[in-house]
Amino acid sequence: MERNFYERHNRHQRQVALLNPAALYIQFDDYLKHKQGLGQPVEECITHFQGKAASYDRKLKALITLKGFAQHIGWTKRRLDAQKDNGPDWAEALEFITEACEVDQLEGAAVGLLNAALIGKMQGLADKQEITGAGGGPIQTQDTTLRSRIASRVAGLASRVGTPDDSGGTD
Repeated sequence: MERNFYERHNRHQRQVALLNPAALYIQFDDYLKHKQGLGQPVEECITHFQGKAASYDRKLKALITLKGFAQHIGWTKRRLDAQKDNGPDWAEALEFITEACEVDQLEGAAVGLLNAALIGKMQGLADKQEITGAGGGPIQTQDTTLRSRIASRVAGLASRVGTPDDSGGTD
């Protein structure tokens, strides 16, 4: 039984020698088969409708990443990225594999098989809204204190009521 990550790493370590980009494609295909062979993760969901509760299993998708592929072949992502410098064929192969991972992630998030917020962050997509003021400029803000807000309200009420001399009544 492995006691820690280091023992697991050494037991499963397989430094793959990639002689050409075609070997990279073959290893990526092996990685995809490995991920599919793990079986689909399942999440138990419970729904409640018209006073009755029902339980069902929702299938999730195994996450395919470039870092996961690098670990699968016993490399680091940095070493995998450095292969781009070995020529245009290597660069094209790595670009294809990177895009395949990204497309798989986005498609999984789009249909609800993967966590969309997590995939958005992994892809570097913004999780924010930009709000602008009139004419696309910055929003105008004004710092006020509670005392100044109360004073302006009192002044507004006093102007609508009238002056103390003009009460309109008799003593």
